[in-house]
This record gives sequence, structure tokens and C-alpha cells, in this order.
Amino acid sequence: EEKKMMYAIQIEEQLMQQEMSLDQQTHEKVMQLHQAAFNQKAQLEQQASSLTLEYRQKQMMEQMEQKRYEMQMKQCDMRERMQEAYKVKVEGLGPSGANFTQPDTQLGQFPSHNPAPTVPSVPTQANQAPLLPPTSYE
Repeated sequence: EEKKMMYAIQIEEQLMQQEMSLDQQTHEKVMQLHQAAFNQKAQLEQQASSLTLEYRQKQMMEQMEQKRYEMQMKQCDMRERMQEAYKVKVEGLGPSGANFTQPDTQLGQFPSHNPAPTVPSVPTQANQAPLLPPTSYE
């Protein structure tokens, strides 16, 4: 009977040791899983931060391109209006380009003949950078 009891105690001790070993292994595995989850979360947060920064940079570039496009359109419009105004002014001078008016009262002569003004060179569409609307990054 004593041998049975000793054998049962010995078996119980072995079971407790195995249980403790399994608990320790389980605890280590859980700790490894927590560490892996922490690392993955940190990596995802870094990736999200990087993508947010990239998005904001592209958004700012798009806004700059939009402003540049608007400025080019205003310049083009202003250039066209200046050309029209100049054309109207040149056509108003008459066929020879001289503006004949009343004689100069001090000298008693007509104003000196000035050759027709030359049209200033205005860049053509071929010489200009193409006016393209900004691209969208959204």
C-alpha cells in the first residue's frame, strides 16, 4: 500500500512538472505573440505615417500646379488683351502709321514723320510651355 502511495505521489509530481512546463511554454508563446503584434502595429503605424506624408506632399504639389495653371491662363488672357489693344491702337494711327494732327503751333510745321511702330514680338503658343491643367493625385 505504501508503494502505491509513493508511486501515486511520484506520478502526481511528474504531472505537476509537465503542467508547469506547459504553462511556461504557453506563457512564452503568448509573450512572443504579443511582441510580434507590437512590432506589426509599429510597422503599420510607420507605414500609415509615411503614406499620409506622401499624400499631403502630392496634395500640395497639385495645389501648386493648379495655381501655376491659373497664372498661365491669366498671363495668356492678358497677353491676348494687350495684343488686341495694340492692334486697335495701330489701326487707329492710319495707313502710314503716322498720326497727322494739327500743325505744331510753335514751329508752324506738322509733326515729324515717325515710321510705323513695329509690333513687339509676342511669344506664340509654339514658343510657350504647354498650358496643361494640373494632374489630380486623389
